[in-house]
Amino acid sequence: MGVKSDAASEITAFDWVPDFAQGFVRDLRPRWACEEMGVDYAERLISAVNRPADHYRDQPWGQVPVLRDGNVRLFESGAILLHLAEQDAALLPRDPQGRATVTSWLFAAYNSVEPLMFELSNIEIFAAGEEWARLRRPGLLEFLRTRLGKLAEALGDRPYLAGDFSVADIAMATVLREIESKSGGRIKTAINPGEGAFYGPKFEYVLRDAIGRDWQCGTTQVDLNLPGLFGAFYIDAEGSKKAPIMDHRAICGSMERFTGILIEHFAGHFPLWLAVPANAKDAYRDHAADAVALFKEFGVRRHVECWGDDVPVGKVNDFRTAVQAKEGEEIVFSWFEYPDRAARDAATAKMMSDPRMQAMGAAMPFDGQRMIVAGFTSIVEEGLGGSMGYTDGFLVAVPAANRDAYRALAEKAAIVFLDHGATRVLECWGDDVPDGKVTDYRRAVHAEADENVVFSWIEWPDKETRVAGWDKIMADDRMR
Repeated sequence: MGVKSDAASEITAFDWVPDFAQGFVRDLRPRWACEEMGVDYAERLISAVNRPADHYRDQPWGQVPVLRDGNVRLFESGAILLHLAEQDAALLPRDPQGRATVTSWLFAAYNSVEPLMFELSNIEIFAAGEEWARLRRPGLLEFLRTRLGKLAEALGDRPYLAGDFSVADIAMATVLREIESKSGGRIKTAINPGEGAFYGPKFEYVLRDAIGRDWQCGTTQVDLNLPGLFGAFYIDAEGSKKAPIMDHRAICGSMERFTGILIEHFAGHFPLWLAVPANAKDAYRDHAADAVALFKEFGVRRHVECWGDDVPVGKVNDFRTAVQAKEGEEIVFSWFEYPDRAARDAATAKMMSDPRMQAMGAAMPFDGQRMIVAGFTSIVEEGLGGSMGYTDGFLVAVPAANRDAYRALAEKAAIVFLDHGATRVLECWGDDVPDGKVTDYRRAVHAEADENVVFSWIEWPDKETRVAGWDKIMADDRMR
């Protein structure tokens, strides 16, 4: 099934088109129909720049596609689609009303929607920069949105235009793709009700947030269109050139939307752990630096970001496993400090409503899905702090009944740390530690049902002081 040199049908197409047209030339439509029908077709590839004279006998304007099907020759993709659909009841029903409905939608794609795409292409490509195009553009986009809104209303919850997939969906899908592309993504044309998929069959991953709302995020789907955009092909066992079918994965969907969902789901609770690509260290530093003023405006008293330097692999658990770090990624250990829980909750409310948070989410140089966030209350805080050049971070599961005993032990240990060069020691008892979909604090330490999570850290002036300090700490009798 696909391109075969000795096939009975032949589709004429261009052998090359400019970048803006790749994947959108209308020979895609009969190719798609043939794929749906399970029939082979031959290709006749002609030059788009020097079109042969005999081609104008088949197509008066020298356009593509042209179909030769036995003794029948047709031009115009709509006519070709209708001709092919006549041969397959799955594309064009045989009952009178089913046939009429599909035919109506087929013509609607060509007459009611595609002309607006032509005008948009003219404005965006051929008349780009001209004053009249600049003035026409806002009104055209608004008209397009209105027309597509009516299309959505007519569809309702149906996955396809006429109930079942048909030739009309091939035409409409390709037109809608062009509109979305030519509008620079300002007009979204995917038909979501009924979960119809115009690219091809797909898996869709829906996440449910903390207040019960469902969000479609990642997708994995068969993509018949991107190979054309990339100009991809392969040579089959018979020596024929064929276009591949691509497995198209969008892990998080829109990063901006995913970040917003993540912030809302966890209610902005920090501190956090996350894995960041090692080569994105400078981008992450810039991202964090840009966030400082914004978070302080929300009420954050202190914001610390620490890049992994000595992150050992553990036998039972470790930081890398906790965030499912991949090869080439480093661990970032960071936290926000607030005066109290009320200040944290007030800051969270501000984060939820501030549009600048969305802009921040769009620039995240890491996979936010594996970030771990939670809220903790301080139970031990020793030392005045100061210039902090190095941090040791810890996470441990402690039986909830042993909170007081743990605090007493931590207070004694903190004095030892400070005696040997540490500037500040904090031990924080889990107060708001949610279960995550991918990663979370409890999972990281294999916490049992009766255990809570303690998040703690030791601050040092620099790495040298830390290394020397730990040698002394390990030899100190108070730690035995």
